[in-house]
Amino acid sequence: MPIGPDCRTNLLIGSLFLNDLSRWLSLLENVELAPGEVIFDATHLNGYIYFPTSATVEMLHAKPDLPPVSVAVVGSEGAVGIAIYIAGIAAPSAAVVLTGGGACRMASSTFLAEFHRKDGPMPLLLRYTVALTAKLVEGIARTA
Repeated sequence: MPIGPDCRTNLLIGSLFLNDLSRWLSLLENVELAPGEVIFDATHLNGYIYFPTSATVEMLHAKPDLPPVSVAVVGSEGAVGIAIYIAGIAAPSAAVVLTGGGACRMASSTFLAEFHRKDGPMPLLLRYTVALTAKLVEGIARTA
């Protein structure tokens, strides 16, 4: 599906260098996310990295015999699924759409190829992954 300029409203995508941005815009797909939609859960990664543009996604963590708790919320500042594929970080129990709206998504295999490109966006993506991982760890620690 062709991409309009709205993918650039995601701050992570909008921060890409122009040569990376033009390439990424051809690799991204616009999607609408509905409130309550499960993007992934602990047993099923759907093979995509999501970059919300107007939607927000809640990262949930569950312990046995307890209801899941929110450990982070991702909106147009970042991405959902990135830490799983880049760093091999154990996923939160689920990522669920909190506020419906737009997002752009990229197949995880394409994302990993882009991540490993020489002179590609790796430094930017690593900085975001470190920040998100810290946010997730802090959120999980609060539930302990």
